[in-house]
Amino acid sequence: MDTIIYFLKKKGLKEPLIEPVGLKSYMLIRVSLDVEEEDWFGISFRMAEPGYQSSSVSEAAEMQKQEKQDNRSSMWHPLKALRQMYRVKKEAGKEKRRCRAEALEQEKLLAEMGERSCRTEKAIERLLRDIKELTAEERHCCCVYENSVRKMLIAEKTENFNNVTDMSQVEAGKGILPVLWQKYFDFPEFTDYTGSFWVKLLMPQAVWPHFVILGTAPCLYAVLEEAAHRMKSLRWIVSEEDCTEELFEFTEDFYTEYGLAIVLQPLAGNAAWKRFRLAAPLPVNVLDFAGEAWGASTEIAEGSIWLDMLSSEKRRRRITGRGNGITYVSLVEKWKYAQRRCNSPVLP
Repeated sequence: MDTIIYFLKKKGLKEPLIEPVGLKSYMLIRVSLDVEEEDWFGISFRMAEPGYQSSSVSEAAEMQKQEKQDNRSSMWHPLKALRQMYRVKKEAGKEKRRCRAEALEQEKLLAEMGERSCRTEKAIERLLRDIKELTAEERHCCCVYENSVRKMLIAEKTENFNNVTDMSQVEAGKGILPVLWQKYFDFPEFTDYTGSFWVKLLMPQAVWPHFVILGTAPCLYAVLEEAAHRMKSLRWIVSEEDCTEELFEFTEDFYTEYGLAIVLQPLAGNAAWKRFRLAAPLPVNVLDFAGEAWGASTEIAEGSIWLDMLSSEKRRRRITGRGNGITYVSLVEKWKYAQRRCNSPVLP
């Protein structure tokens, strides 16, 4: 992994804020955006008030109802019948003019939408160009999105804006911003949170001699061996299906090599994970690979370090929102607050 492009939300900006951060073995580019639903830095795609067409339909229905009532009352009076015919022709003319005005309004909406779309597309294209100037062409780039930004820019399923034919969708401006964004930012999203390189980046934050592991990952054997010299205890909570022969052999070899017995605690199924309550009377380092499988119910000592290896925003809110003196650490938090070391990082 060469370059991480981290997109986060920051209100009050007039344009994207790009911060290149040199981090020795890889590059981080932090990009702050002020983006809302269908709104790019004040360029809004929400153009029409809801119910515009439905009000026209309602008026037409009311007119037809009135015509039927007038027809029934005018059958016995010839003069009223003539007046009704004149009224019908007059209303038909009004309806024709209303339809023409509505068609012109729709053309205006399409023109405005096209103009706003063009401005936004140029801004996104310029943002991509500015980012690429900070990275070498041969570098591999991955994107990371703060949840509040991701749901505005990344759609599960989008359509080409040029093929949109439903006027109600155009008036509402639905789906246009994600289409424009993905046209230019087609970089893959970062998923290698539990890769050995990234897990080892967080391990220096584990300052206590007592360790607790939740879940598992392929890199853990190598990570634990590197940290064994500073461990006084190691408790490993793991799913029963992950209690393999390889795991048991590792615990035996670990004891033989480092003189430290790993306390394994298997849990059977998702229900057991949800009920599990983690308790520790002394400050501990928690290496959390469990993700959403675990309900995050804790009674651990103040001062403990929580290393969220999956960088879950939900986990961050649960841990930090309790005010219990637990320090929360994750890759995304590291990227969010990393200090800028240089204006134009040049990495080997």
